[in-house]
Amino acid sequence: VGILLYIMLSGKAPFAGDDDAEVMMQVARGEFTPLRTVSPEVPPEVERIVHWMMKKKREDRPIDALAAAEVLTGRLDPAWSALPQRTLAKLVRRVTAG
Repeated sequence: VGILLYIMLSGKAPFAGDDDAEVMMQVARGEFTPLRTVSPEVPPEVERIVHWMMKKKREDRPIDALAAAEVLTGRLDPAWSALPQRTLAKLVRRVTAG
């Protein structure tokens, strides 16, 4: 979910390298360019949420798409939180399903 949001907000993948092996090493280490480095217009709170969703360890991230939607709709400004929670959760589930 975090990677999808990162791409949607920045237009770029969080992991980049000269070849697939370099990208895989970044993924394995959980190293990525901070979102606001790529897109400084992203609010700091949004960056914190996206980075939290991109934590390397599964237990450090939201447990599912619904939990991610709750965080997004509960912590962001009214323009973002106006998106119905079910709509966001459905989108996230569809994208992460395969």
